[in-house]
Amino acid sequence: MADPKVGTGKKPKGSGRRLYTDENPRDTVRIKFATPADARKTVAKVKRISKPFARKIQILTVGEQRAKVMGKRQVASIFKRGKDAIRKTRKFNGRTYRVSDLKEGPYKKKLVKGLMSARRDVGTALKKKDKKMERNARNRVHKFKKKLGER
Repeated sequence: MADPKVGTGKKPKGSGRRLYTDENPRDTVRIKFATPADARKTVAKVKRISKPFARKIQILTVGEQRAKVMGKRQVASIFKRGKDAIRKTRKFNGRTYRVSDLKEGPYKKKLVKGLMSARRDVGTALKKKDKKMERNARNRVHKFKKKLGER
C-alpha cells in the first residue's frame, strides 16, 4: 500500500513515515514551557509571527495541553490567557484592533442607532459631494464603532 499524501495526517499500517515527523519543518514554531518566563516569551513570539489566526491558536493550545499534562498549571494558564488575548484582537486594513463584547441592552441599542445614523450621513455627504460633511460623518462612525468594540 502506498503512503497517503503528505500533510493529510493519515498514516497506514506499515508506513515508512513515523507518527510524529514534522512534514513541513519550515512552518515549525518552537515553543518552550519549562518555566513561566519561557511560556510568556513563547506567547509573545506567537502574537507577533505572521501566521493565520487558527495556526496561532493551535500553537498555544499545544503548549497549554503539554503544560497541563506535566502538571504545570501556572504555565498552562499563561498559554490560555495568550489565546484569549489573540481572540480579542482583529486585523482590519493592516491595523490591529482590540475587540470587546458589549452586552445587549438599551446602551448598545442607542450606540447601534447612532452608528446607523452616522452611516446614513456618510451616504448623504457622498451624494452631495460635501467633503467636510463626509469627514464629520466618518469621524462619528469611527467613534460609535470604537464604543461598540468593533475597533
